[in-house]
Amino acid sequence: MRNEDIPILNNRLQVIQNKLCFERAEDYDLNVNLM
Repeated sequence: MRNEDIPILNNRLQVIQNKLCFERAEDYDLNVNLM
């Protein structure tokens, strides 16, 4: 692995985490609406 690759991997990780957080938030909203 080259040092130049590390920022790209970090960015991908950030994007994945953001997607997961967003999906969880959506699930939470759906659950609240169903109650």
